[in-house]
Amino acid sequence: MHDTPDQNWKALESKLGLTELHGFIESEVRPQLSDVHTKEAGQDGVPKSIKRATIIGFLVFIASFMVIESLMPSTVVAGVLTFVIFPVLFLAVAAAMVYFIRHQLAELIENAQHNFLIRTRVLGLIASRLDMQYVANPGGLSKILKSFASWKFCPASIREAAAFMESHKGLDLQSEAIRRSGLAMSSDLVLGSKETKAKAYDQAQDNLQFQDGFAGTRSGISFAVMEWEEQRDDFSYHHLLIHLKLPHRLTGWVEFKNKPSGWPHSRPGAPLKPVGIPYSPFAKAYDVRASDQVEARLVFDPRVIDQLSKIALDNPARGVAFEDHLVIDIRGDNRFDIVNIASGRWSDESIHKTLNDISQMFDLIDSAAKGFGVKASRAA
Repeated sequence: MHDTPDQNWKALESKLGLTELHGFIESEVRPQLSDVHTKEAGQDGVPKSIKRATIIGFLVFIASFMVIESLMPSTVVAGVLTFVIFPVLFLAVAAAMVYFIRHQLAELIENAQHNFLIRTRVLGLIASRLDMQYVANPGGLSKILKSFASWKFCPASIREAAAFMESHKGLDLQSEAIRRSGLAMSSDLVLGSKETKAKAYDQAQDNLQFQDGFAGTRSGISFAVMEWEEQRDDFSYHHLLIHLKLPHRLTGWVEFKNKPSGWPHSRPGAPLKPVGIPYSPFAKAYDVRASDQVEARLVFDPRVIDQLSKIALDNPARGVAFEDHLVIDIRGDNRFDIVNIASGRWSDESIHKTLNDISQMFDLIDSAAKGFGVKASRAA
């Protein structure tokens, strides 16, 4: 038996602790979303006109290269020339396609900025209703994008887009703590010396870009949450990153993970050793490693172990405790996607799912705070 729409909204009202939720959606959220610029798009949200141009460009490149290769004689010089022609031809075709669809690209950027503002406004309305702050671009642009935007030869449109995104930044302190945790990094294994690993680590840090930040308090406990999209093996993995303040300050580094997850990317050169937890239900679900065994047991005291043993997480989950920061990473689907910025696509289902994502986010924050004994701040 399936719930009716009214029952679904009532269930969300109860979970979120709101009254007249459906009325709020009808009077404030839907009118805003109705103003988005829509574009015919595929399932991934990419406009079909851009997809068609990309496919045509790729086919032109392949056909041109095959013709050139067939005309080349079977000599060493011709082989070297063919090797050189390949990237040059690719860049030439790509540049030509960009020129031919420049008006569509300009329209796409304009529509995306318009839809971004509406999405930011709508999520801000929802966050405010739930006594939270919403930040569309937590931590600001990645270091690499900032450097490119400040390059003197950078196109004006890209420089303007970068400034536009920077105007929607925030949660700088929390995003910096999440960066330092190493949780928002690809799980790809880096081989080589300590210097090579350190260089790869720094490059990955420079590429970090967060989205959809929320901040507020739950039962007097301050929190910050943001999303990070990991690109790996031609797939996208979405991570929910939760930042809380520990009740005590650490001098070392403690990491933990559940069995489906991999270890966080610790700063190269940080010596971490496994921590034995003599409690069977916990040991079956989690692994712990730390730079200081005593501090690890301070974090994972019997009460924390007992609480975490009751939390069953099927999705990969891991975390890092350092200084007075506790950062938790939970992998899942794309959250808070109330409207697709590129296509302008939204629906009652996307609204409902976004609210349900926030409800699940609250559940995770409450469980983490209770599990690790995070105390309400004095200001609260």
